[in-house]
Amino acid sequence: PFTATPNPTPAAFSPVNWTMSGGVAGIALSAATGQTVNVSVADTVPAATYNLQITATDTPSCGGAAHTRTVAYTFTKNP
Repeated sequence: PFTATPNPTPAAFSPVNWTMSGGVAGIALSAATGQTVNVSVADTVPAATYNLQITATDTPSCGGAAHTRTVAYTFTKNP
């Protein structure tokens, strides 16, 4: 799983919003918001190596600029 830190996220910076790019149909995030998110891979996804970009963005209650971090995640699905 991917977890936003600090854990738990201070209430003034919640919720944490998650997005993912670089996947194909059948690769999905377990949730769009929350402290932790998992990447799920359906059985129908073809065997291959996949390069994902997973981004977490907080939502400051003060109206200030959001904090965003992106991590590259590569995995191989075997047949």
